[in-house]
Amino acid sequence: MILEKELNSEIEMKITKSALNAVAEYKGIKLRCDYLTT
Repeated sequence: MILEKELNSEIEMKITKSALNAVAEYKGIKLRCDYLTT
């Protein structure tokens, strides 16, 4: 039972991290585009 919980939280952390990375990447690209257009 404890193992399952630990596994779930680890998966959740990985999903959250990849989601944050995707958002950061998107924002970075958007900022770069905004910077290039001005």
